[in-house]
Amino acid sequence: MSRLGKSSEEKIKKENINLLISNDRNRELLKELLSDKFEVFVQEETNFNKFNLIFLDEKYFKRYKEQIKSYKQDNRTFTPMIYLQDKGKDTSQNLFKLVEDVIELPVSQKLLLARVDNLIRNKRLWTEWNILKERYENIFNNINDMIFLVDIIEKEEPGFKIVEVNKKLLEELKYDKEALKNSSLEKFMPEEDVNELFKFLKDQGEALLTTKFYPEEGEAIPVEINARKLNIQGKEQILCAARDMTEKRKREELEEVSFYDPNSGLPNSSSLIKNMDKLIEEEKTEDIYLLVIDIKNYEEIMNSIGHTRWGGFLKEIATQLKERLELKFILNEREAANSDMEISVYNIYHDKLGFLLVNTSEDRLTDFIEELKDKTELSFYYNSIPIFLNSHLGVAPYQKGDKAVELFQRAYQAMNSAVSDKKRIKIYEEALETETQENFMILGDVRNALDEDQFELHYMPKVRLKTGEITGVEALIRWPHPERGNISPGEFIPPVERTGLINELTHWVLNRAAEKKRILADRGIDINMAVNISPRNLKQKGFVEDVKNIIAQNGLKPAQFELELTETEIMEDVIGGNNSLGQLLKEDIKISMDDFGTGYSSLAYLKNLDINTLKIDLSFVQVMNEDKKSYEIVKTAIRLGQVLGKEIVAEGIESQDVMGDLKELGCDYGQGYYIGKPMPREDFVDFYGSWQEQIF
Repeated sequence: MSRLGKSSEEKIKKENINLLISNDRNRELLKELLSDKFEVFVQEETNFNKFNLIFLDEKYFKRYKEQIKSYKQDNRTFTPMIYLQDKGKDTSQNLFKLVEDVIELPVSQKLLLARVDNLIRNKRLWTEWNILKERYENIFNNINDMIFLVDIIEKEEPGFKIVEVNKKLLEELKYDKEALKNSSLEKFMPEEDVNELFKFLKDQGEALLTTKFYPEEGEAIPVEINARKLNIQGKEQILCAARDMTEKRKREELEEVSFYDPNSGLPNSSSLIKNMDKLIEEEKTEDIYLLVIDIKNYEEIMNSIGHTRWGGFLKEIATQLKERLELKFILNEREAANSDMEISVYNIYHDKLGFLLVNTSEDRLTDFIEELKDKTELSFYYNSIPIFLNSHLGVAPYQKGDKAVELFQRAYQAMNSAVSDKKRIKIYEEALETETQENFMILGDVRNALDEDQFELHYMPKVRLKTGEITGVEALIRWPHPERGNISPGEFIPPVERTGLINELTHWVLNRAAEKKRILADRGIDINMAVNISPRNLKQKGFVEDVKNIIAQNGLKPAQFELELTETEIMEDVIGGNNSLGQLLKEDIKISMDDFGTGYSSLAYLKNLDINTLKIDLSFVQVMNEDKKSYEIVKTAIRLGQVLGKEIVAEGIESQDVMGDLKELGCDYGQGYYIGKPMPREDFVDFYGSWQEQIF
């Protein structure tokens, strides 16, 4: 017994034979000879597929000849047939077109079984082959690539002849199968690419080629062909698999958009993160540094060259910087010390560039930063125009275990710190992280403080130096935190100015200052009120209307309300073309330039600037009696203000001598701790009364 539990003899008996024999004696003889090994049937049946083999004599052959012809033409089926004839009878050659064998009677059992076994074996092989063929055709026609088999033609003009194509190719090219078979590849593929494919296959036996297929109708299809030379039954043929690249191209185009800035064409912050992730994944993280450059005067440059040219300008800056730095740190060093330092540049924001340095030591980083600082101080040529940058630089090193986004955040923190501290360069240190966390906590507390009305205003008197009378006050915000005590404005104003909270905080200060101005006026103290505002406020939509409404609601005269900004902030508004200051001045609201002498305003701008007051920075006033240069600066500033028709205020008066000198120089007003420190409103009311009594 076999492993299947049945003998091989029983298994063979499963194969059946049908006897279409008209002669009873012949039929019975065959039945007897075959029945030991096969199931034998005698059925007048034209469904030939029911049987493994069929015997026919002349009578039945003639009767079923047409059915047999039709059956043999259908190559999807195969049941072998044996024609029986009497011995000595001639056999027509045409007979073998319809039957597989001819046996003459009488015949020995041994010969009969041998010939029957041979045909049944062929039947089995045919069946197995058809199963494989069907499986292959299913795979061939259902695979998602366009598959085709070609013969190689080597004549005067070598080429290919299409032998077989799959369903996918026909669907994509919209061709009928018969139209493609036996045709050349040039039917749907450019001739130069066919020639290139032939060359690759001849030289290497395989090829990977990008080309286009041209369907019978519709647009060309971008494809990638993978072709391989095969030997099929002693004949060289080429199997080609072509993949439609349309979706891949779309993904690549989308990736191009995702990873490159649309204006400058430079790789963007997403590209930077992706490339850093790859370096980390490949553990190529030794000596990696990220540098972020903030272009502070980008609005001024945009207004000079035009907004539409900014992207091109930024790319030109990046290109020139990279070339200058590579010349010094890669080409020269590589010749001298086999340097493998790499520099890549990214446009990480509209006014910011990133430099990723790989394989650089700490010593070389120091040299690199100094060189970068020097290079950014030089002019950059754009369309033959020299342009200077006002920039800040933040640097962060990669630390083991970092994620790419963490390195990016630290470099950004360092850059922000350089901007807020007004420094050219800042290298990341742990204290910045602590500062960032504290700033985040402060912002949350500011939100609560606004909701709970925790802030207060203190008032610093301003006196007319000629008469000594108090003509105004500057309202300064103070924060008596319920848990942390008094928090300095220098601690909470800078982080608030970097968020939209500054607009809410300024609104609160303006409202409260206007309200207290009215209350002071009701108590007989009708003096001017000055409030510090932020440059962000000037960019806020509706800010001018907001100021007008606050003044009107409190019944104040606009001329008694003064807004203070630093010199740099005023110039940024003027250069940036925002014109909010101009609108405020039209409403008769006074504008004061704070910290005059510390910014970058030019005489040309100052001459045409319709502001009311220049406030000389306290850094010059406090030391003017000890430092001759500071004295001359104060003197010149006062004279300049007089020429320009501006009122002059000196900040930081801390002695009688300084106050007297300022009066002699013709300074209009003064502020400082010698006159009076910032104080709560009720304390100021008492101070005002006693001060005025001393004067009058």
